[in-house]
Amino acid sequence: MSMDFFNTADKAVTFSINNRGWRRIYLLGLMFGWVPQGTTTPPGWSGEKPWDAQNYSTNEGQVVTEADALELAKAIAQAIPLLKPPEAMNAPQPVGFMWELELFQRFGQAMENGVRDPGYIFFDARWSDKLNELVAFCQKGAFKIC
Repeated sequence: MSMDFFNTADKAVTFSINNRGWRRIYLLGLMFGWVPQGTTTPPGWSGEKPWDAQNYSTNEGQVVTEADALELAKAIAQAIPLLKPPEAMNAPQPVGFMWELELFQRFGQAMENGVRDPGYIFFDARWSDKLNELVAFCQKGAFKIC
């Protein structure tokens, strides 16, 4: 499944990534100081249960505010210069669900110890283009997650 982001002022301005990639980028943003301000209730939300404003992981049409998008861009931009060439020893070994567990364990350790190293959560220079694309996208303002 993919995550498609659309700028709220110009639907032609988009960013797309798969769910796993977005989860990784979300954690990278947190690692580099992004504090998510919360998303808005998606249009047509039934209201059967309250909207979780910290929901950045589903694609229901929730909006990330301009200020939040700019802060995410700033955090990711800090990580990009620290990307290193791929190294076999830092490559995630487990696959599938086990790989995600390793990612989240490493993220937790990084946050606990104040580590700001994209390589620690499996980012390397192969991510440069995609991360730069996201930064440019976020710098254009508020967006919907679809």
